Amino acid sequence: MAIGTTALAATAVGLAAAGTGLAAYSSIAGGHAQAKQARYEGAYNAEVYKQQADVIEQQKKVDAFQRNREIARVRGSVVAKTAGSGLMLSGSPLAIMVDNESLMRYDKAISQYNLEVKRRYALSGSQYYGYMGEQTAKSSVTAGYTNAFSSILSGGTNIALLSMPIKGTKA
Repeated sequence: MAIGTTALAATAVGLAAAGTGLAAYSSIAGGHAQAKQARYEGAYNAEVYKQQADVIEQQKKVDAFQRNREIARVRGSVVAKTAGSGLMLSGSPLAIMVDNESLMRYDKAISQYNLEVKRRYALSGSQYYGYMGEQTAKSSVTAGYTNAFSSILSGGTNIALLSMPIKGTKA
């Protein structure tokens, strides 16, 4: 039993249409899968930076505690040395103590500032990775739909070409 040209052409058109539909669906599904992965990666990286910022915040507290202890230690040392020598805590010993404490508080402020800059940088990184993950996700979905449209357009062209009658045959 011979298959007619028309039946063969109809089968080819049907297969081309099914292939086009499958390619379009695959493109859309792939875009959504990439979007899901991009969102996950963005959220993960954002969380890592947020945790880094939290660690720096704790580091600021530890640093402040240690610097306050150092200031108190130096203050106590100056007071003890002055009192041990029979001098009153006034004049030069007091000026030295105030000068030392001022410099130490200045160092503490610089350290706290530097840690705050690090913390804000980490938070900025957190926001950046969250944003980039979302942008990449949107781009992936758009690319999936664009590829699907391209597949449909290409498939439509192929179907049109397959549907055209061949010269010398009956349609």
